[in-house]
Amino acid sequence: MNDSNYVKAETNFLKAVPMFKETDNQYGLASTYINLGDISRIKKNLPLAAKYYRVALEINLKRKAWINIKNSALRLSEVFEAMNKPAEALANYKLCLQYNDSLVNIENNKAIAEAESKYESEKKEQQLQLKNIELEKSQMEVNQRNNLIYVFALSMLVFLVLLFFVYRQYDQKKKANVSLLDKNEKIKLQSSIIEEKNKDITDSINYSKHIQHAILPQSNRFQALLPNSFVIFKPKDIVSGDFYLVEEINGLIYVAVVDCTGHGVPGAMLSVFANSAIKNIITTHRFENDPAAILHELCIQFKNNLRGKDEEAMVNDGVDMSICVVDKQKMKLFFAGARSNLMLIRNYEMHDFLANRWGISGSNSIDQLHYTNHVIDLLAGDKFYFATDGFPDQFGGLKGKKFKLKQLKELLLKHANKSFSEQAVIIETEFNAWKGKLDQIDDVTIVGFGV
Repeated sequence: MNDSNYVKAETNFLKAVPMFKETDNQYGLASTYINLGDISRIKKNLPLAAKYYRVALEINLKRKAWINIKNSALRLSEVFEAMNKPAEALANYKLCLQYNDSLVNIENNKAIAEAESKYESEKKEQQLQLKNIELEKSQMEVNQRNNLIYVFALSMLVFLVLLFFVYRQYDQKKKANVSLLDKNEKIKLQSSIIEEKNKDITDSINYSKHIQHAILPQSNRFQALLPNSFVIFKPKDIVSGDFYLVEEINGLIYVAVVDCTGHGVPGAMLSVFANSAIKNIITTHRFENDPAAILHELCIQFKNNLRGKDEEAMVNDGVDMSICVVDKQKMKLFFAGARSNLMLIRNYEMHDFLANRWGISGSNSIDQLHYTNHVIDLLAGDKFYFATDGFPDQFGGLKGKKFKLKQLKELLLKHANKSFSEQAVIIETEFNAWKGKLDQIDDVTIVGFGV
């Protein structure tokens, strides 16, 4: 079993603990703690293994389950010995021997009692056999006369019963075949209906994919505005809850990466609304060099537009996003983020520009309507990166753990001297290698550019 299987097993056992406690299943609870202790012992976490074995021992002592007490004490003794705690190891080993001796005595007494009972039973059986022999002798002549009558009558009865069952089985099989044919026809009809509905749903989602891709910037548009750039866009499902945009208005370049709540169809629907709202906001020309105001206005639009007739119908889902405004003429970059940071690599060093700790949704409080602007003076060779949490949160590697943001930063910094097109190939290759055969858990979007 590899480490990921141990992690899954440990997670499942920990989930079972409260269920056994709720149903007062002491046997299941003790067995679960024994299994948790075994896993911790394999993982070399001896103190935690000792903790689990001690809890299992206490439960088994209350249950007076002698075999389980012996096994729990033996495991605890072995762990303490490995931890170089001879006193605790000896005490638990003695407890194991004590209950082992008790089990032996119980088995011996049980064997003696069974032997005595068997002897008395055999003795009574022999006496009964003698009486039966005498009785059989006296009845033998009568039985011989009646045997022929019984055999004939029984044979006729068996024949009639067999004939009845054969006929009934034939009749039932005939009816079953008719019923089976009818059910098969119904199943085929239902299957064709389901297949047709699934096809309609899949076709609709696939068409939604074309719509979603249509609202994303074309690659030549991105390259025209930011020649030194790359975009990695890997939806988890057919459609995505992530999206990105790039727009040029009055000589200013707007770049944004957005992660909507969820993925698949719900995330994609929210992404269409958010994309349209962002574009409408920046085309008003009221927020030039003020990305924080764009986030504020987007939050207001979520509050005003994503609600039903009453408060209970309001959509509380939202987005995390990074947005920047690039002013090439003044050589400045203006950044603001909602739970999504900006990474800058300058002179082979990583610099983080932190976003505000709250996202954008219709449920934001008054204090969570305002965002912070960061102003960066641009230098030759600067490289900027936006990323949603899909890559850092992806499980994989030898131990089935998350990739994490720190490792992504190290990957970007390691290959920052390469062209953006080469970086994109390296990042996608690293993602696929890390994920391996595991499922992709979220949409992945990474944008890198230089100005």
